[in-house]
Amino acid sequence: MPSRDRHDAGVADVNEVSRIGKYEVERRLAFGGMAEVFVARLAGADGFSKRVVIKRILPQFAQDPRFVEMFRFEASLTSRLQHGNIAQVFELGEDDGQLFLVLEYIEGASLRELLTRLGDRGEKLSIAEAAFIADQVARALDYAHRKRSDDGQPLCVVHRDVSPSNILISRDGEVKLTDFGVARARENSEGSRTGTVKGKAEYLAPETILHGIVDPRTDLFGLGAVLWEMLASRVAFAAESGVRAMFNVLNLEVEPPSLLNPLVPQALDDLVLKLLSKDPSQRHARGAETARALESFQQTVVPPAELLADTLVRVELARLSIEPPPPRGSSGVRPVGASSAPQRAPVALVVDESPTFRAVVKAKLGANARVIGAGTLDEARESIAREAPTVVLCQRFVRGQPGLDLCRELRTTPPAERVDFVLIASDVTDELRTEAEALGARAVISKSAGPETLLALLRVRG
Repeated sequence: MPSRDRHDAGVADVNEVSRIGKYEVERRLAFGGMAEVFVARLAGADGFSKRVVIKRILPQFAQDPRFVEMFRFEASLTSRLQHGNIAQVFELGEDDGQLFLVLEYIEGASLRELLTRLGDRGEKLSIAEAAFIADQVARALDYAHRKRSDDGQPLCVVHRDVSPSNILISRDGEVKLTDFGVARARENSEGSRTGTVKGKAEYLAPETILHGIVDPRTDLFGLGAVLWEMLASRVAFAAESGVRAMFNVLNLEVEPPSLLNPLVPQALDDLVLKLLSKDPSQRHARGAETARALESFQQTVVPPAELLADTLVRVELARLSIEPPPPRGSSGVRPVGASSAPQRAPVALVVDESPTFRAVVKAKLGANARVIGAGTLDEARESIAREAPTVVLCQRFVRGQPGLDLCRELRTTPPAERVDFVLIASDVTDELRTEAEALGARAVISKSAGPETLLALLRVRG
């Protein structure tokens, strides 16, 4: 994963980058030695808006034929991998002589970021969450390994860099494998020069280090190292340098993760050690075998994807120094003021496709309101009819639909016209305020508004 803190010569200041092709740049996400990554948005007619990620070659490498060819291959290969657990590539474009890839935007965090934040808090993923993440990555790998070309020939796609920084977790608990930039396929099998080892050293298979062998089992070794790390809360072959890490991969016998995490069952210990076998013939031959072996470790009352989504929200709120919402099963509702009755607590409906943002608003309002959420305008309409909220806090665009459409409807639908409507926007402008107020919205506030602003909105107008 490219560093977020590096500032190399030749990289334009993000404030100077407002557009890349037809995409409006919102912010730089990351950049490294050869490419930079942006979050951008594609705007269209009737309020259509789609957020994407753009990976762009740095100017100093735009004329390097070998790197350009590698970049084009990444686009060609990944665009053919259509799987729910693989981040999609939508387009290869060129802007002012620089090639760029347009990729699916995953709102959430990388597994590396999640593990780091949990580690800082002295916490681990649950067994079910770790097994679920590994299961989903195994399914993505199995699909890539079995993928065929249009003429029916096996592509034999091997990722070669299965590591926590290339596994993304969405706010909804989805798991996506990304960055096939160093992948190898049958049609570019000559693309890696002899003696060149690609991928992060701590996750490379022994046969890749020693002999340059790359096949599906080398990806499964990397997955085994990731699974061991999720269970044990430390990197299996950690070292101060890449060379030393390779030495550890070749020579160290990792201990069962249960020695560091007593909650790990013996059967899961055995599975992890099988994936980390130095003899590739002892590992699973296919990702599907690994996925099947992981199924029994995901049996929980709450689906693992929901557990994972909750964990992501919880650590994000902690990072923002916001008190997390009450645990599942607890409404956390208390009346406004010491003498108010519980049934009179105001109800705030937060309409935003991001579960994290809805949780942040809930945490900011604390015990002063009952907060309910909706991820679409249709869900919001159902909630309004059922709950009669005191106030509706709606994102400017919800899955491409203008939030003001909901305001327009509320103002003309008895008895919903008495519900206060507040528009939430990343960029609050006078023009937007004028438009919102003309429709009868109570206010337009920033998405970063503090608790005081939100609490003020709970006061019902006379």
